[in-house]
Amino acid sequence: MSKKPVIGVTEPSSFTDDCISTIENFFGANPLKLCGNVKEDIEEWVDQCVGVILAGGIDIHPQTYGYAVLNDYGFTKFDHKRDLREIHIINRCLEKDIPMLGICRGHQMLGVFHGLDLVPDLTGTLVCHQPQKQQIAYRKDEPMHWVRLIDGADEFQPDGAKKSILCHPISRDANYLWVNSFHHQGLAFTPNEERVDAIGFAPGHKDERIIELMKGINHRWISCQWHPEYDWTENPSSKMVLEKFRDLMNGETLQRVSFPKPSKSKKN
Repeated sequence: MSKKPVIGVTEPSSFTDDCISTIENFFGANPLKLCGNVKEDIEEWVDQCVGVILAGGIDIHPQTYGYAVLNDYGFTKFDHKRDLREIHIINRCLEKDIPMLGICRGHQMLGVFHGLDLVPDLTGTLVCHQPQKQQIAYRKDEPMHWVRLIDGADEFQPDGAKKSILCHPISRDANYLWVNSFHHQGLAFTPNEERVDAIGFAPGHKDERIIELMKGINHRWISCQWHPEYDWTENPSSKMVLEKFRDLMNGETLQRVSFPKPSKSKKN
């Protein structure tokens, strides 16, 4: 019997069970929970992994991205030890060239690690990113908003997206994906960002666009703001993200995505 590969997943998190199920059922791998705080142990565990999933979870502590704890920002709970642990995990993965998948909070952690601006609270933005706060009865596998793919991101268009009700774009334009949403923080989108490759962003006014899909430059990682572990069996957008992560674990690289030049004549 061949030995199954090991994929690490960060925790504690209410999303852990779904991530473990995805590791077992989509990737056919064994999950390894990365939850200790001793650096030497973390390194030993990470080194056993063919890939690491930075899972969703509670808010990132503002100190991690250079803020203070502010009033009326929707903060509920922090785990600063987890923040520090995940920074060390990211460092180790980059050092050892171990592929990473960032999901929601993990997506934000990769952005913070690379110096992107984290918006502490999206409650007042045009698009609803956290339906619970609006008392919306919302299943975790239901689409919440669309993500616009940046020009040049053709390889991230999932097959059959136009045929899927979960991915069907408003304008019948293949550059839009439909995704679920469970977050009140996000990474601010800046055109021509050179620290990461932003691939897609959420709708909104010009000053509130949020990166929803991105990948590393010269490093093997991909991340998304939504939860592919929730709906990958129905949503091609989510399945596509998992497939790209699998490609990275198989030694493949993702093509560099070019940025469009901002146009003053276009709105959002």
